[in-house]
Amino acid sequence: GAVCDGQSANLLLELTGEGPWTVGYEINGELQAPLEVNASPYNYPTVVPGDYSLVSVADQHCIGTVEGAASVTEYPLPTANISGNAVICPTESAAFEVNLTGSGPWTVVYSIDGDEQSPIEIDSTPFELEADIEGTYEIESVQDIYCGNFGTGTAELEYAPYPTATLTGGGTFCPDDMGNVAILFTGDGPWTFQYAIDNEVFGPIT
Repeated sequence: GAVCDGQSANLLLELTGEGPWTVGYEINGELQAPLEVNASPYNYPTVVPGDYSLVSVADQHCIGTVEGAASVTEYPLPTANISGNAVICPTESAAFEVNLTGSGPWTVVYSIDGDEQSPIEIDSTPFELEADIEGTYEIESVQDIYCGNFGTGTAELEYAPYPTATLTGGGTFCPDDMGNVAILFTGDGPWTFQYAIDNEVFGPIT
């Protein structure tokens, strides 16, 4: 059979005669330590991939004959890693990269601030996960066509506050004199703004 990395496969031995039995076998043509078997049928768990074949059997009286073979295939565990950091306006969205290994397609479950989201189906890697909810994104689990595993990595999405511009100052001035107005900004500069004098728009100015 086929197993995932770290799991075991069960090989079935059916014996005749009077036990206990000593069974010799090979993996990929290499002789292994014999098995001591007390009952038939016997389930032999193994985590070693390869082609298994019997080479000898003996019960408490006689040496017998063997037949049959088995094959164990091992698949690596898939991985899914998310990464990235983004600061966006609340109406915008960002994309975080998810890199996967294994045999696709994949089913990935992720969370935002620990709140598990609906599974997503992914056909190719890397995958761009669209994000528009503020918080910490993590991969909870990944499943490829053979095996399942936990995810790794985090990505952070942060909302930036909307910028503001406040105009102050002015007053009464004599001809050819200069007056001052001040603009107070909030947010992260540089800023680009426009202003109007008697409804005539000037700018943009950075």
